[in-house]
Amino acid sequence: MSAAVPLFAWSVDAAAGGSHPLRHRGNDDLYLTLPVLTCPIPLPENFVMNKPADHVANAATAAANTVTAAERIDASAERVKQATSETIDRTKDAVDRAADKVESSLHSATDKAAYGATLAAEKAEEAKLRGKEAYGEAVDTANDWLDTARDYVREKPVQSIALAIAAGWLAGRILRS
Repeated sequence: MSAAVPLFAWSVDAAAGGSHPLRHRGNDDLYLTLPVLTCPIPLPENFVMNKPADHVANAATAAANTVTAAERIDASAERVKQATSETIDRTKDAVDRAADKVESSLHSATDKAAYGATLAAEKAEEAKLRGKEAYGEAVDTANDWLDTARDYVREKPVQSIALAIAAGWLAGRILRS
């Protein structure tokens, strides 16, 4: 059995050899194995056990590092703030460009729709005028035929009556069949 050694006397050095309770495991982590403990305690590779008098020096070093850490945090926060501002500016520019493109497309579509509506209204007006002309011509033709029939009846009344009787008899024969 090995002799008990005070913990503050040991320091970890990866290059150190010899037999001491610090051992390497397969993943290059160092473990401290004490005779009274049966399970290993994982230690970082650069672990150093200091004497109690060095705790005051460690506290002063830690306080000095805290100021440095605060400065690093401030610098990191400033970089994040700057990166966020740049990202927001780029995003705003991209959105503005997209909005301009959409607005331009909408104006173009509105202009095309207005042109199409105007063209359709003009075509409808032309069709209306042609329809009125055709109706007027049909009415004139019907009036001409009616006038011709009246004139014929006035000039030849007996023949008109005979023609009407013959047309009635023929229509009756066709409808009875």
